[in-house]
Amino acid sequence: IAELQPTATPTRRPTATPIPPTRTPTPQPSPSPTNTRPPTTRPTPRPPTAVPPPPAPAVAAFPYTYHAQYQGCQHAGDTYIKGAVYRDRNDPNSKISGAIMVFSGAPDGEAAGVVRTEDTYTFILRAQGAYPGNFFVWVANPSLKRISEMSPMITFNDKKPSDPSACWAAIVDFWLEPGR
Repeated sequence: IAELQPTATPTRRPTATPIPPTRTPTPQPSPSPTNTRPPTTRPTPRPPTAVPPPPAPAVAAFPYTYHAQYQGCQHAGDTYIKGAVYRDRNDPNSKISGAIMVFSGAPDGEAAGVVRTEDTYTFILRAQGAYPGNFFVWVANPSLKRISEMSPMITFNDKKPSDPSACWAAIVDFWLEPGR
């Protein structure tokens, strides 16, 4: 027997068909949530802020306990200064008794007279007649140191009663500085 030899049959080799790579879908970002608010508006332009004025100068505190209030002067038969000391300048019923009053011929000068108020005070310079000159009055502490404004200068004259500028009787009141 003859040996059979197998005949080779050409085998076809399979042609490789490229297999496409498996594509895994790339995750896409999820859509942004829809903004339900209206869009922001731009602020309304404002005019520039005005520069504030410089601060007012500090007001010095009143240095005395009492203020002086010259009420006027007129003709009288005597020459005198009188008045009252008040707790409240707006209350005529707030007179202070016991305030020490000083009378002098010069501002802060030597005392020519000292009295304590009862309801009022009075300095009689001359009974029955004129006593011309310049005078001042103020409130003092027990050491006679001034604790009020000085009264304005009171100028007594010897003008006759019919003269409207006659000054024989002056009135000077004092009132307590609020908060004292």
